[in-house]
Amino acid sequence: MPIKNLSLTTRPHGRKEGETRKAHELGYVSSARYIWVKCPSCYFYRWVILSSRKSPHYTGYCIHCNRPTLKRGLSRLIPITCKSCGKRFQTTAKQLEKPTYTRLCPSCLGKTRKGSKHPMWKGGRQLTKGYIQVKLEPSDPFFVMANRRGYVFEHRLIMARHLGRHLECWEIVHHKDKNPGNNSFLNLEILPNQTAHLPSIRTTQQLKKAEEEIANLKQRVLCLEANNILLKKEKENVTDSGIK
Repeated sequence: MPIKNLSLTTRPHGRKEGETRKAHELGYVSSARYIWVKCPSCYFYRWVILSSRKSPHYTGYCIHCNRPTLKRGLSRLIPITCKSCGKRFQTTAKQLEKPTYTRLCPSCLGKTRKGSKHPMWKGGRQLTKGYIQVKLEPSDPFFVMANRRGYVFEHRLIMARHLGRHLECWEIVHHKDKNPGNNSFLNLEILPNQTAHLPSIRTTQQLKKAEEEIANLKQRVLCLEANNILLKKEKENVTDSGIK
C-alpha cells in the first residue's frame, strides 16, 4: 500500500537525523520548530515538533506504530528478527523478558505447535456420526490413511495395525454388533468391498423393520385384550339385569 504522507519515508532524502527546520521552511503554518527523526519500530523518517520531545508521553514511535499499542493497552513494540526464518517482526518487551520466549515469528511458531504440542490439544479424538476418529502424526506409518486434517477412523486404524498394512479405500471394516463406538478388535470384521457389506446392511434394516412390526402387533394385541375384557363385563351386566 503506497504511503500517502510524503513526510513519512524510510529514506532520509539527504537529511541527517536530528536536523531541525522552521515550520515555514516546511510549508507549515506554525511558529514551531521541527526535527527530523526516525521511528525505532518501522524506521520511517518524519518531521516532529521539537518541543513535543520534552513531553513525558513522547515515545519516538510514529503514529502507525503507536496507535495499535495504545488501543490494546500493551507495552511498546520492539522489532526483532526470527531465529528460524530471519524475518523481522514486532513483539513487546514483556515477551522478551520471559525465559520461555522462543523469538520465533507467528508463522514459524505455528509450525512448532501442531498436534500434541498445541495448547488447545484435547487428546486427538473426535466423534463423527457415531464413529470415533483419532489424530495421527505425520511420522506415523499409517498416516497415508488419514484425511487432510490428519484424522483416521479408529476401527480402520485398529484393523490396519493388526494386519500390518494399509487398508485400501474400497476395503470395509464392519462392526459385528452394529455399534460404531465399539472398536474392540473382536467386534471388527474386514470385508473386501461395499458389495460384501450390503447384505449385512440389508439384514440390519430388515431386522429393524421386523422389530418395529412386532412392537406394533404387541400394541394391537394389548388393545384387543382390553376391548375383550370390556365386552365380557358388559355381557355379564346385561345377563344379570335380564335375570332380575
